[in-house]
Amino acid sequence: MYTNEELRKLLEHQALLVNHDEPFVLASGIKSPYIFNVKNICFNEGSVLLADAILTLLEDEHFDYIAGMEVGAIPIISAVCTRSRSVPGRKPVNGFFVRKEAKRHGTKARIDGIRDLPPSQVIVIEDVTTTGGSVIGVINVLRSLGCTVEKVITVIDRLEGAEDALGKEGVELVALFKVGDFSIPAEDALEKNRGVQN
Repeated sequence: MYTNEELRKLLEHQALLVNHDEPFVLASGIKSPYIFNVKNICFNEGSVLLADAILTLLEDEHFDYIAGMEVGAIPIISAVCTRSRSVPGRKPVNGFFVRKEAKRHGTKARIDGIRDLPPSQVIVIEDVTTTGGSVIGVINVLRSLGCTVEKVITVIDRLEGAEDALGKEGVELVALFKVGDFSIPAEDALEKNRGVQN
């Protein structure tokens, strides 16, 4: 597992949101008292840390493109592709993204960021995985276009079934971090903190 403590702390302090009073609804439909909004570290110093972490995992991989679902994966993919070209000797990485729905105007395409997509080996990038439903949707789109997908790299795995679900699709899930790597305050701890502040 990737062990960049600086990146982990940045995710914990800027991406982790906790609200026991009004649980968040995840893309899977599950309600949770916490979420990770990885986009919060994608437009500051975190973008370089995140890109370097993913590029380290990609070093020994054989692939043509990285790709992911809008919106969460877009800034990550952009950072990785840009960063790969800023380090001498590093293989440039190319990528694109998959739309949740085909555009209703213009090209009406389901993918964007690439003009023509030939049958390719693609590694999918995710910001957070929960049950795996969203990323399997991306994989199905890519496979329907003739691409091969055998690996997903996620920034954070919530350990709620994604690894098993992807395994059934013949896809390996690799996580930079897992939910247990973060200190998520319990409800009673938050109540005590409110009491101190009041």
